[in-house]
Amino acid sequence: MLWWREFSAYCASWCAGAVALRLMAAFMVGIVVGIDRGIKRRGAGIKTHTLVCLGAALVMTTGQFIYVTTGGANSIDRLGAQVISGVGFLGVGTILVFGSEDGKVYCLNAADGAKEWEYTAGGSVLSDPLVDQERVYIGSGDGKISCIDVATGLLQWSYQTDGVMRQRPTISNGVLYAYVRDTYIWYALDAQTGELRWRGNAETDESLFVCGDVRPIIAGGKLWCIDAQNTRPGYLDLQTGELAWTGALEKVSSRGMAANGELVFYTSNNGRQLTAFDSDTAQVAWQKDLRYNSRDGDLQAMQIDCALVYENGMLFHLAERGRVTAMNPITGATQWCFDAAGFPERVFWSTPEVNGNLLLASGIDGNLYAVEIS
Repeated sequence: MLWWREFSAYCASWCAGAVALRLMAAFMVGIVVGIDRGIKRRGAGIKTHTLVCLGAALVMTTGQFIYVTTGGANSIDRLGAQVISGVGFLGVGTILVFGSEDGKVYCLNAADGAKEWEYTAGGSVLSDPLVDQERVYIGSGDGKISCIDVATGLLQWSYQTDGVMRQRPTISNGVLYAYVRDTYIWYALDAQTGELRWRGNAETDESLFVCGDVRPIIAGGKLWCIDAQNTRPGYLDLQTGELAWTGALEKVSSRGMAANGELVFYTSNNGRQLTAFDSDTAQVAWQKDLRYNSRDGDLQAMQIDCALVYENGMLFHLAERGRVTAMNPITGATQWCFDAAGFPERVFWSTPEVNGNLLLASGIDGNLYAVEIS
């Protein structure tokens, strides 16, 4: 293997031939990665990865040139560190997956909108899809929770419930947790096979099925929920699905809760009040009255279906009639308010999303609203 050691030493040396070999190797690696992306029907293919690999090789070669010509006065990997941070976008998904009332799930290329695949479910796709580990999880109007391969759009498994999953589920340690509009509400499925791990017993009727219209929240080793017996905050045992605790806070919002890991947030009292619970102890950390001067004259903060979302160190509250309130999640202090929709119409019944510096929410008036939050 002496020849291999000599060849490796030559490639590591500083000469025109060695530089050319490095660039050629980077070019070939970029092609291989690009072909693999193409086979899996991903964006950012051969052209993108070839340019990235060549660019990274050139930057590292430049770093070596500076190191050699300055006698080691500068670190050889100083420029390379910037390459690592600069190509981080390649780890981000380049597809857009969404469901539709026509009973289909669509996957589009985020760069040009070209359709990658579509999957036909047994009813309207009501939940926003969860993409995790190369799979897409959705709920449809026929009562099924389905798992689809994100690369091909082929069904991997489906599980029949007694109701409809209308909100995005969550996955933890290989288990899919989903809330469904039926008397059980709380479900835990094996994320790989769809096998039922456990099913809760909310013991409710149709009048309180809305307690299943929330996104599961895992914080402090607990599965947080709304107790459908009394519309109070609660949490389940992750292993058994048993309702382990119910709080004293009454009439929490059917739009659900949010969490930052340490705290879990609920709105209550017809949207007037916001409460933060410690996720470990379930004790109240703080409470806040969202009305101006704590008076009912401020109708903007007095809606039942008020949604919460936590993102980028900020807690956002979206009221039905359009007011967006940004708060410090640790103290509850209001950072700013903005009325996104015209009062007094009820516009927002959906859970908002945060993407970059925008808070996005769909309105029942047929509009999509984007509020800049930076």
